[in-house]
Amino acid sequence: MFLLSAEQFSETYGPVMTLYMGWQQTVVLVGYDAVKEALVDQADDFTGRMPIPFLFKATKGYGLAISNGERWRQLQRFTLTTLRDFGMGCKGMEEGIQEVSEHLRVHIRTFKGAFSEL
Repeated sequence: MFLLSAEQFSETYGPVMTLYMGWQQTVVLVGYDAVKEALVDQADDFTGRMPIPFLFKATKGYGLAISNGERWRQLQRFTLTTLRDFGMGCKGMEEGIQEVSEHLRVHIRTFKGAFSEL
């Protein structure tokens, strides 16, 4: 539900938005280009993360989306290296990955919230 709303908001406000969750300011990135620019081109500006206790406990502080500082830099380097090893940056591979991810998104949407019943 949130992702659909973020996509809809991005059509009006652009791919980089500020969202306030209570008092906490959050930057929302929508789309490959916005995420790539944030994580690659402006990586140092995007190292801070809001602490989310559930996610921190579930991941033990590891994970690109919730880590901070030096741990984030290490995970970001590892993630980019691994993605490049799998072909990120190769035009043909990127198109294939985007095609497969679109099929996956369409398939996930067919569940229409059925995961909450599992």
